[in-house]
Amino acid sequence: MLGSVATLHSARPPSNFHPWSSPMAHDLTAPEWQEPDSILRAGLSWSLALNAERKSPRTVEGYLDNLELFDRWLRATQRSTTLAEIAADDVRAWMIGLTNRVGEPARPSTVQTRYKGLRVFFAWAVGEELLDASPMVNIKPPTLDVPEIPVLSDDELAAILKACDGKSFDERRDSAIVRLFLDTGMRLAELVNLTLDDLDLFGNGVAHVIGKGSRGRACPFGAKTAKAIDAYLRVRASHQFADSPRLWIGSQGPLTGDGVRALLGRRGTQAGVPGLHAHQFRHTAAHDWLANGGQEGELMKIMGWRARQMVDRYGSSAASERAHDSHKRLARGDRV
Repeated sequence: MLGSVATLHSARPPSNFHPWSSPMAHDLTAPEWQEPDSILRAGLSWSLALNAERKSPRTVEGYLDNLELFDRWLRATQRSTTLAEIAADDVRAWMIGLTNRVGEPARPSTVQTRYKGLRVFFAWAVGEELLDASPMVNIKPPTLDVPEIPVLSDDELAAILKACDGKSFDERRDSAIVRLFLDTGMRLAELVNLTLDDLDLFGNGVAHVIGKGSRGRACPFGAKTAKAIDAYLRVRASHQFADSPRLWIGSQGPLTGDGVRALLGRRGTQAGVPGLHAHQFRHTAAHDWLANGGQEGELMKIMGWRARQMVDRYGSSAASERAHDSHKRLARGDRV
């Protein structure tokens, strides 16, 4: 039997525990979190295991949110929330309900995320011998039609960089951001969280980031990106928030993800590329790497991917273009 919440509290460091990695973001005083043998009580133990595995705070919070949403649905539909009594049909009904929700059906990607979260939880519960078998063992993942994100052409990239051209603080900062996105293909959160100490500007030309799963990697960049970052750092030195350890700053302090999204949208509109967003640079970087003969394994290292299928997913909108270019280059029929 799972113990009380008080026992769990005693195992949690009270002072320096990151709020994102703690179930304290949820209302642990609510009765459902304290019910012995319930799915939420098991979830509290699961959170300790996730933190011990050094899962990122956002990952832990996302898993717990998913579990709580499932628990609320079970209660709303008068189903058992006792861990051992949850059946495969409960999970299937929840997923169907998400897809067919009146007024606001969940996106396919959301349904797949919910599925994956529960699958990981039940696998953990089996490993901890809280369950003999997972109720999801015979439930297949929902299909997901991933929308193709168009890669940016050289003309579009030139227009975006021209929109950032200038000597003002914002222009130099935005130019450096655009070039770093393009050169490295790093994720939005990785760029936003960069600190001054993460840059190796005059040595190897790399930015050290912490990616998904709290995995660190070095993102190399070229001479033009280094020049753009250096120009930004020179004007940054006299900025009112120059003392911030964060690399990217603005009029309100360190830039947030929303701040970077806004500046990209603004520069995209100025360049005639409406709807510009950070992920387009990641797809473009992957496409450009493959189109120029880069090795897939090396691309996975630079992008921070573990699964081979990510290579197929990124830059997929230009896959036909790469295939045609390769056919012209190989010219098999012209060599005989």
